[in-house]
Amino acid sequence: MDAGIAAVSGALAGSVATIGAAFATGWWQRENTRITARAAYRKDQRQPRYDAYKSLIRHGDALSNVFLMGAYDSDMADAAAEKLTHIEEAWLEISLLGPASVLTVSRSVHRKSQALVFKIESCAGTGELPGASEETANPNSAYQHYLRLIGEVEQLSMELAVTLVDFSEAAQIAIGNDGSGVP
Repeated sequence: MDAGIAAVSGALAGSVATIGAAFATGWWQRENTRITARAAYRKDQRQPRYDAYKSLIRHGDALSNVFLMGAYDSDMADAAAEKLTHIEEAWLEISLLGPASVLTVSRSVHRKSQALVFKIESCAGTGELPGASEETANPNSAYQHYLRLIGEVEQLSMELAVTLVDFSEAAQIAIGNDGSGVP
């Protein structure tokens, strides 16, 4: 009889252990799936912002360096206008994706980019300018106006570069924030 009780007790203990192990395994798998799904969701939420931020930085940096092309002619103006088109597309995406802290800085990048392209187009619109002569010494001459425009282009390029750094910092913070309120 003791052997029968021992057999039933052993079978019961084995059943309880099996059920406990199955429960623990199921719970672990559920938690693992939840963690994986949460990570995939966060990545899916961040990726469009990351792509828009990256595009704005890439094209903004290219625009801020466009004056390195040399001559302020229609080719430079066309290249700058093309980069502005990309900046405007990225800015539109960012305005929809947010967050507000990044949108504020991206708006500054967008405005400085527009101003820079306008100045580059103004330089290109001056046409062929005379070489050194008595007219170039006149502070009101077309040549002096052209030189002032070039100075403004270079100044705006530097301001755009600084604003891009500010945008990059805001974007890094925003990409690290998934909106859950958990750091």
